[in-house]
Amino acid sequence: MERYRAPTRTPLPRPTRLPPVPELGALQRGARAAEPALAEFTVEVADLAPARDGLGVATFRAATGGDFRWQPLAAAEPRGASALALSVRARRGEEIAVTLASASDLARHGYLTRRVVIAQPGAVVRLSGARHEVRFDLPDGVEQAGPLRLQRVDDRDWLPMEAAPAGLKLQRGARTSLQLGAGRYELQDPLASAAAQVFEVPAQAGAVTLSRSLARAPDGRR
Repeated sequence: MERYRAPTRTPLPRPTRLPPVPELGALQRGARAAEPALAEFTVEVADLAPARDGLGVATFRAATGGDFRWQPLAAAEPRGASALALSVRARRGEEIAVTLASASDLARHGYLTRRVVIAQPGAVVRLSGARHEVRFDLPDGVEQAGPLRLQRVDDRDWLPMEAAPAGLKLQRGARTSLQLGAGRYELQDPLASAAAQVFEVPAQAGAVTLSRSLARAPDGRR
């Protein structure tokens, strides 16, 4: 009886690296060359109150909100007697929004202040970190009002995400105040858009007495 013999295995050839494709290398070099260069510039924040926990600076594309970058002020360096400075980067030549906010999730719309600039190397963007307390009072004979919509006339991108996100409500005997950045604001009755009251900060920081057109109770009574 013939003994079984296992078949002889032919060793597989060792893999070899394919030669480079000149066209692919040229495409990769062209793609890198087409990438826009980054511009490094400085953001200075002045007029800051001693309590600044959580505050930070955000940069992002003004048109889309993309390329978002956040840096807390805790990482900033002193600049002069009362300012802090951060070094930031953005795509050179692009329109960039620079904001100061109390948290990164508020930086796109619930910021304290904002500037839109063209990113250029060596530029200095200055922001004011001042907050102004505004107290809202009811007119005589009115016990309550609201909720009222709060907007910025000079910056429609701003939303009251931190200051009265559900609307401003006033009640006789209860103090109602907000910390706001400098700007021109408007209170609106959401059910009657013609009823509106504009006030300036810091010109009217301190106290704003509601107009009677806005001092409407929830059931419609004045």
